[in-house]
Amino acid sequence: DDLDIACDNFAYDGFYDELNEEITGLYFMKYQFGKNPLLKNIYNERIKILYKKVILNIIIPKISQLESHKSRKEYIREILNSLYDDLEIYEFVKSYLMNYLNMDNNMLEDEKRIINDE
Repeated sequence: DDLDIACDNFAYDGFYDELNEEITGLYFMKYQFGKNPLLKNIYNERIKILYKKVILNIIIPKISQLESHKSRKEYIREILNSLYDDLEIYEFVKSYLMNYLNMDNNMLEDEKRIINDE
């Protein structure tokens, strides 16, 4: 599985398991929407945190390993194109991805600590 390999290569130990656990929890939360509309707001916030974790722990490190500007640009385009069917998520990921790409390493590490603790 590509995500499992990427987690092993770029993120911290246990990241893949945490990601799977979070996705499973979100699936069940989404299933409960009809019974509790308040869960939708919590679900939306958790989804955003999940995307931030993946961007910071997987995507940004992968981009930094790509050698050419062209290959980095293509990788980013592939990611964004895969999200285009959900415009809200597309805009969210694009915004945070561009924001994180403009940060220096110290700022990125600070963001990782904050997001990984949420």
